[in-house]
Amino acid sequence: MEAQFCRQCGAPMAVPAGVPGSFPGAPYARLYPQPYAPQLRVQQNLQPLGILWCVFGAYRLVALLIASVMVRSLVDNGMFTGMPRFMSHSLTAFMPILLVVTLTMAAAYIFTGYSLLTRKPWGRVLGIVLGILALLKIPFGTALGIYTLWVLAPQASGAEWDALSADQR
Repeated sequence: MEAQFCRQCGAPMAVPAGVPGSFPGAPYARLYPQPYAPQLRVQQNLQPLGILWCVFGAYRLVALLIASVMVRSLVDNGMFTGMPRFMSHSLTAFMPILLVVTLTMAAAYIFTGYSLLTRKPWGRVLGIVLGILALLKIPFGTALGIYTLWVLAPQASGAEWDALSADQR
């Protein structure tokens, strides 16, 4: 047990053994509440979060590449010849739109990861918006969206983000 001293005269104070809360500083803990220690949620989770966004974007690019190759091989092998003509034409007309949207979203995911890792002032807002959109991409996007909102959405995280991004300027 550590010695405790009176704040006025400096004399050693004895704490009776066996009294609940008889650890060092216990009598003062009731008189002087400890200051609030803020959680550094953003600072502790920012690098893993940025890396996960970049990995998720790369995953979406790889999935896009695999899906494109598979659909192209199905079309080339005549898998859609039994379909009515308008369905095969609408499928081939819809593919470029799907490719552009998926490619754009994958690039946005990677850009979000970059903005979080480099602590851009607008990176938090971009992360929250894409975190909400990623909730629809079950299961990985949902997990990443929940993690992103847990780290970036609270009001205290906004103040912490502002402090961190101000250090980068």
